[in-house]
Amino acid sequence: MKSKLKQLTALVCAVAMMAALCLALRPVDTAYGASLNDQLAETRAKKQEIQQQLDKIKSDKAKALEQKELLDQQAAIIAQQISGRAAQSISDRLLEAAGALTAERLASLEPAVVRGCGLSERKVSYIRRLAEAVGSGGLDLETLRHTSDAEVIRRLADLDGIGVWTAEMLLIFSLCRPDVLSWGDFGIRRGMALLYGDRQLTRERFERRRRRYTPYGSVVSLYLWALAGMEDALARKVARG
Repeated sequence: MKSKLKQLTALVCAVAMMAALCLALRPVDTAYGASLNDQLAETRAKKQEIQQQLDKIKSDKAKALEQKELLDQQAAIIAQQISGRAAQSISDRLLEAAGALTAERLASLEPAVVRGCGLSERKVSYIRRLAEAVGSGGLDLETLRHTSDAEVIRRLADLDGIGVWTAEMLLIFSLCRPDVLSWGDFGIRRGMALLYGDRQLTRERFERRRRRYTPYGSVVSLYLWALAGMEDALARKVARG
């Protein structure tokens, strides 16, 4: 019995060795190998093409965001101390004159052309300096998107024509920052005074409430503007009888 078991074991080992030897000596299918290499090369080429398309999309998106932020800053300068309707009319004329509101186009416009759109000499100077700062890289709009609110205000306020209030408006409407409540905005102060029944709103009281609204200051700003607007509309209605 033991002898037969040993013979069977030896036979199994011999068969396994023959099978391994056959596999080792099997001729290589060169056609299959070449086909596989072609497929791998095609896959790599497609991957590279897709990556190039993604890079282009990212670049186009970054350029679009930069242009939007430039337009928002320019609009904020135009809107200073004039009505929203007048500001929109001036922006439309400026767009018609420039063809496209990019840093390069704005910087290349003659001051007389910009003044002809309805802007004062001072605002013309502000817009040109803003365009030159963006065009030269002195003001990197992409970097602003990743800096703190305080740093954005500091960098923008260094430019002529952009004070703290203008920078705060850009934080809300261009950079979509969630916690901005501007003491320098009359509409916000008026809305807060109406909400709390203040005869006189002090800075100390404003700051105490602002801290209470954190981190939703920008949302509160929208409600306070709406509240102030409702009072103005009611006052006009009463005046008309």
